[in-house]
Amino acid sequence: MRQSIIHVALVVGDYDEAIAFYCGGTLHFTLVEDTCQPEQDKRWVVVAPPGSAGTTLLLARASTPEQAEFVGNQAGGRVFLFLATDDFWRDYHAMRRAGVMRRDPALLERRLKGGPMAEPRPLQRLLVLGTSAGFIGLLVIPALDFRYKWSTVPFGAVLLGDVLFALGFGFIARVYRENTFSSATIGVVEGQRVISTGPYAIVRHPMYASALLYLIGTPLALGSYWGLLAFGFMIPFLIWRLVDEERMLVRELPGYGAYRERVRHRLVPFLW
Repeated sequence: MRQSIIHVALVVGDYDEAIAFYCGGTLHFTLVEDTCQPEQDKRWVVVAPPGSAGTTLLLARASTPEQAEFVGNQAGGRVFLFLATDDFWRDYHAMRRAGVMRRDPALLERRLKGGPMAEPRPLQRLLVLGTSAGFIGLLVIPALDFRYKWSTVPFGAVLLGDVLFALGFGFIARVYRENTFSSATIGVVEGQRVISTGPYAIVRHPMYASALLYLIGTPLALGSYWGLLAFGFMIPFLIWRLVDEERMLVRELPGYGAYRERVRHRLVPFLW
């Protein structure tokens, strides 16, 4: 008996966008077939690497919110496909020039548009103003504490603060990698889908959870117990912001209600 895999299904958000990516100026794949199937409201779209006579990719448009969650995450964060080539460096540099391996400019743009006035709703402007005031306090109060020697923080506590600070930003970087839709403002962008993998499989708001680590670590790393007052001041604003964001996501992001049922904890695993 002799068998082989002829097609590998790849879930995509839109047929034409996927064809443009694979067969346009990015990867230069060959469009093997694009046949309309009106009775199923689908298209049979097959693409293959240039010069390939083996397995092809079947571009399958997501038809449910659950399927849409896996667009761009076919293998749960692991490597999905391996591309063989007769000239690695030629193709590597070509893909870099085409932007395949670039960083996420849309994510960067969304993260840079922050602050109270960037929020579209008055409530969120107020909440961001409160958290911003607390963040300033995280830096100003330890500076005054150092100047007037209000606290005597042992080296072990300072080291703990350093570790929490580093862990917090490390986890935030992991969140950025998992969720390209992460934004500094509260809202749903065009094409956004529910992210339920990586840290989002543990808590629904890993960005907030990660931020809490570096926020509590900052005054300790700066050798100030009094700086923890600023951290305490920020907590109600952050919690209120998180709860308000969840309400918005349930209303405006398809599939988020089902995701909330699957992942029960908002911020702290097994607690809340």
